[in-house]
Amino acid sequence: KWVPRRDGYDRARKLLSPSIRFDISDVWDGPSMTTQQREVELTQEQKNQMAGLKRDLQVVVKSGQPITAANEVSARSKFLQISLGAIYDDRHKAHAVDAEPRMRELERVIEEAHRKVVVFVPLTSVVHLVHKRLSKQWTCAIINGEVSPRDRADVIRRFETDDSLRVVICDPAATAHGINEFVAADTVVWMGAI
Repeated sequence: KWVPRRDGYDRARKLLSPSIRFDISDVWDGPSMTTQQREVELTQEQKNQMAGLKRDLQVVVKSGQPITAANEVSARSKFLQISLGAIYDDRHKAHAVDAEPRMRELERVIEEAHRKVVVFVPLTSVVHLVHKRLSKQWTCAIINGEVSPRDRADVIRRFETDDSLRVVICDPAATAHGINEFVAADTVVWMGAI
């Protein structure tokens, strides 16, 4: 068990003094950042499923299979899944939900981008849905938990050096630490809350 020494903080402060601090504005020469939030209409299917989930804590998918939310936390997760276009059942099988307006808006954002785009999507099944959709128009790659660290590094290298690779679709959980190499991108999209 690690236990801090009684004088540990004082020793650390003495070791780190004098210190030099630079304000980020003094060292950052990157472009300014603009944030946009876009409203996207839900499809009738999404509205119906969300209404059923709110009323009964249950959704019935196209196959007729009921998907139940055990508690409020689970229900919130199901709302997010429905909004993004795929809802998981108790066996973690994804069932597609029509999210066409969200997909069209994502395509609009990519068309408006001057350079490359990084898209963060918090669900593996939706990562694959987005990849399938965007690959029809642009060269895309995926970084998620299914991609080995070595292959992730290769995707990042290609994204920075290969002009044909326009979009990288990432699961935030797989890119949460140490990924700051997406310099070639001028647009980052968060498709849903994490």
